Amino acid sequence: HVDRRVLEVVKTHDASDGSTLIPSLYTAQREGLLDIAGPTFTFMHETIKQAAFNLIEVSDRIPIMLRIVACLLPHCKQDVEADAYLFTTVDIINIIGSQAVSKNLGQSRVFAQLNLNAGKKSTNFRTALDYFEAGISFLQ
Repeated sequence: HVDRRVLEVVKTHDASDGSTLIPSLYTAQREGLLDIAGPTFTFMHETIKQAAFNLIEVSDRIPIMLRIVACLLPHCKQDVEADAYLFTTVDIINIIGSQAVSKNLGQSRVFAQLNLNAGKKSTNFRTALDYFEAGISFLQ
């Protein structure tokens, strides 16, 4: 799931005006692909989420995700409302994986720290453990 505030930040990650993103999400809702509850957008099924992800060329995935993470990072360090940004950012980071950033020690440390922060804030033990393990993978 993604908070609308996060979408507002990332909708211009590719230097476009991003004006079609939110309307497109409402179209996806009408088609039964997304659920929108308050400010949160959620794919109706994991298969739909994976199909949307697969629409991105394999060679473009990591660079696109790294640009999105760069857009979100400044928002992860702000106030209490930063949690929406933190969890989305860390989920993207963990999709990218430690292998993609293994040569950049500074970036790996930042990604490990964000996973630690997300693990501490998680209210689910299993999810917290996943964040901690992902964070460790960025340090190895």
